[in-house]
This record gives sequence, structure tokens and C-alpha cells, in this order.
Amino acid sequence: MVTSADFKTFHGSPSRAIQEGNYKGRELEPNEVLIRITYSGVCGTDLHGLESGMVLGHEGVGVVESFGEGTRGAWKV
Repeated sequence: MVTSADFKTFHGSPSRAIQEGNYKGRELEPNEVLIRITYSGVCGTDLHGLESGMVLGHEGVGVVESFGEGTRGAWKV
């Protein structure tokens, strides 16, 4: 079971160019879930953060990769 992951991000920049970044993962805390995002929408809401450098995309769809101690849910096997 995966307990942490490194992953790519796509974020805005002051020039409004989309930049690729990397995020160093960490071990999951209790009650946290690691989800591998397979698709994420980018829409007009993201344009507000394009110049601020925030990570773009929301309303993601993904697969549960791992979960911390104490998590509960129908998806947990």
C-alpha cells in the first residue's frame, strides 16, 4: 500500500503562463486519504488564480491509493 507519493502540479504564474511543478509527498496522517487524480477540470474559476501561482484544476476524479489510520468509508476494503 502506498503511504506517500511525489506528484506533478500545474499552476499559474505572474506572466499567466501555466507552469509545471513537483510536490514532495509526505506520510499520511490519521484520517487522511491519498487519491491519485486521473482527471481534473479547469474552468473559468481557475482564471482567478492564474496570476497568483495557485495550483489549477478542481472537481477531480481519481482512485484511492492509500489511507491513514482511522479512516472509514464504503470505499475502504
